[in-house]
Amino acid sequence: MATLSTPRPSITGVGGRIARSRLLFWLVALASLNAFAGIAIQTVAEHGVDYALAELFGVSAIVWTALAASLALLDRCGSDAIVRRGDGLVAALVVAVALLPVATASAIALTILAIHMIATGAPRSAERRAGVIALAITGSLIWGRLLLALFSGPMLGLDSWLVGQVAGAAQSGNVIALADGSGRIAVAPGCSSWQGMSLAFVFWATVNQWFQVPLSWRAAGWCAAALAATMAINVARISAMVLFPAHLEEIHHGYGWHLSMWLTLAAVCALCLYGARREVFGR
Repeated sequence: MATLSTPRPSITGVGGRIARSRLLFWLVALASLNAFAGIAIQTVAEHGVDYALAELFGVSAIVWTALAASLALLDRCGSDAIVRRGDGLVAALVVAVALLPVATASAIALTILAIHMIATGAPRSAERRAGVIALAITGSLIWGRLLLALFSGPMLGLDSWLVGQVAGAAQSGNVIALADGSGRIAVAPGCSSWQGMSLAFVFWATVNQWFQVPLSWRAAGWCAAALAATMAINVARISAMVLFPAHLEEIHHGYGWHLSMWLTLAAVCALCLYGARREVFGR
């Protein structure tokens, strides 16, 4: 008896030639997951497997969502377009870098791939939109951290100054005096608002590209609102550490950290989705 089977997606397009969208799909997946692997290995080494699983291997849920959206857009592309001359060079770079156990190199390769997709994709095409999301992901993986490393003085100083204003505490550089005079704390890069702001930008880019929100001052304003909310929540958490030094560890590593992360996620999602409500909800 003959049976019917559903054909599986193929990397080939018309006439058996390689489909460009399928090639880009696997290249984005390879470069992204290779970059994530470095973070995952470090997270497991420092905190153990159970912690790594609970924390999605050290990669934010926003970044995982962005990767899924980028791949879904590429999966939606038709398979008629074939690989172009420049695609092969970029593919060779991504594959070569994947052979190296260096997450930073994969993040750079993903950046080059994303720029290539944006430059060669048609306006408002799924390929270009997927490239924008992939480029935003690299901001949280490498470029945001690089900027923080290069300009840590003024960037951490702004965080500390805001905390000093909110908590009414003495502040110098990235060092803030505790309210009870028992000591001082320093705002380190890992506690900076800028880390969370890079994730807020990733989610904003993902929402706007997925729902095809036109780039405008209105869209930029909602992005700024999401960034401001992220900074405000982080400043509030550090201010609580300054005002209540007896609970510093709980606020820093325990319930305070988890509460601020969930509040940040809720605020960013709400602001970005509301800002794109016309495209998301049709009103």
